[in-house]
Amino acid sequence: MAEALKSRAVDLAVALCPEIVGDLRYETIRSEQLVAIVTEDHPLAGEGEVALAALAQEPFVLFPRELAPRLYESLLGVCRRAGFEPAIRNESFHTSWELGVLADVPAVALVPESVMVEPRPGLVALALSPPAGRVETAIVWREDADSAAGAAFREVARRVFAIARVSE
Repeated sequence: MAEALKSRAVDLAVALCPEIVGDLRYETIRSEQLVAIVTEDHPLAGEGEVALAALAQEPFVLFPRELAPRLYESLLGVCRRAGFEPAIRNESFHTSWELGVLADVPAVALVPESVMVEPRPGLVALALSPPAGRVETAIVWREDADSAAGAAFREVARRVFAIARVSE
C-alpha cells in the first residue's frame, strides 16, 4: 500500500494496521479488539470467550506477512505476550477467508472483531479474556494529495467506519 501511494498509483487507502512510512499521513478511523475464530466443531466453540493461552497448542492461520507485515508482527506479538509462539499453517487467513474455506481448515485465526459481524458458516468467534489486543484501521494518504476529493473520501470513510464500530 505504501508503495502504491508513493508511486501515485493511488491517492489514499483504508488499511488495517498500516505500515508506518514517514512521508504519509494517517488517521485512525477504527480501533477494535481481536477475537479468535475457530470452527463450529472446535472443543472451545461453545465457550463464548477463551484465554488466548488456551489456544497455544492449536495451529494458526494469519494474514500473509508480505501483504501486511505490521499486522502479522502485531498478531505474533499478541501470542508471544500470552506466552507462546504460534504454530503457523501454510494456509493464509486472507486467501482462506476469500475462498470461504476457513471452516474446512482446522486452525485458529486472530482477527479484528468486525470480521465476524457477518460470520461465514461453520465459524465461531471467541472473545479473548482478558482482551489480547487491539488493531487499528486507518486512512492513509500522501501529504501532497490533500485534495477536495480526498477530504470528501476521508469524511465518508469516517462515517462508514463510525456506523460499523464494534466494541470500544
